[in-house]
Amino acid sequence: MEAGRFTKLGPSASSPSLFHDARLPSPPQSPFPPTMHPNSTPPQRSPIYDDEDASELGPSVSRRLSDSKRKVSPANPDQPSLTTKKPRIYSLEDDQRRKTIADQASRITTLEGRLSKYESELSNLRTCLKAQLDRVEEQETLIRQLEEDNEGKDLVICETEQQLAESRSRTETAEQKARGLEEHTVQLKAEYKTFSINAKQHYRARIDYWKAQCSALKSSSDDASPLTPPDEDGL
Repeated sequence: MEAGRFTKLGPSASSPSLFHDARLPSPPQSPFPPTMHPNSTPPQRSPIYDDEDASELGPSVSRRLSDSKRKVSPANPDQPSLTTKKPRIYSLEDDQRRKTIADQASRITTLEGRLSKYESELSNLRTCLKAQLDRVEEQETLIRQLEEDNEGKDLVICETEQQLAESRSRTETAEQKARGLEEHTVQLKAEYKTFSINAKQHYRARIDYWKAQCSALKSSSDDASPLTPPDEDGL
């Protein structure tokens, strides 16, 4: 039974799909801790027999070769020799799981790179947005100042319009007074003209009277009758 078991495992030991080389490191997900001494050297392959030759020599030689592969010569002669553990046989499910884990790790790395890129772009967008918000706040402040200035100007415009309306009203009143003064002036001129004509006629009659009186006084001596002066009410 033992010979048959080694005969059956002899050819499979050389198959690369079932066994891994003892010199390769164990995968990170292996639950078994390493049993080799840190100062020990990895097992050496036999220079005489190859794996394919060992599978053809028979069960006894294959068993001796497998036993010699398990023994490791120590680097220091004072240290005892350590035996390596038999390599673990990975099934297709384990290989598929390892491949899935590797794909997930690669995907995680890619996603982390994209995430850092997106975070950088988001930081730039936040900076641009903050700058735009600052500009909007400045424009709103300027708009409020302009509105306040416009309100002040509107008040000034209203006051100016009121003053202008008052000035127009005063101007119209002054124009009416000027027209009244012009009419009164025309009336005074007419009255002055009439008064001047009447005064001239009155004083001319009196002048004529006194001239005649003087002439009568010069021409007549004592028998000259005095002249009657004109009526004062004739004016």
